[in-house]
Amino acid sequence: RDSFDATAYPELLPTDKGWRITMVETAGEKILTESITFNGTTFFTSFSPGANDNPCETTAGNNRVYRVSIRDGSPLPPDTPVPPDDPMEPEDRITRLKQGGIAPETILLFPGEDEPTACAGVECFDPGFDADPTRTYWYQDETQ
Repeated sequence: RDSFDATAYPELLPTDKGWRITMVETAGEKILTESITFNGTTFFTSFSPGANDNPCETTAGNNRVYRVSIRDGSPLPPDTPVPPDDPMEPEDRITRLKQGGIAPETILLFPGEDEPTACAGVECFDPGFDADPTRTYWYQDETQ
């Protein structure tokens, strides 16, 4: 397989060349901002236009923050530790945002000794990791 659909998170095979997920919600959902990866987790926001039957009205649309494992695309829900015997669903990857319009990218804040915070626009949440970050660098091996 070139890549596998990790939406329902089947097991990643060593021969797979990556993974992909299907957006959870509505048709027209798009990723319009950059993602951020930290501590093995990738965060990104999505936007989908609100359903509207009246063409004279405008809607603010719907925003979500996705939180997924970089290893296999599995869900990593913010703010909710999941018991090991409770199976996770694809919807567990998302946090619905209340803000309208197109939400900006997720940012991570480390306010001193306090726990880290993740924010997407005006809404903040627990990113799900501790306040002891370790910097990691990626290098391309040019020797091959």
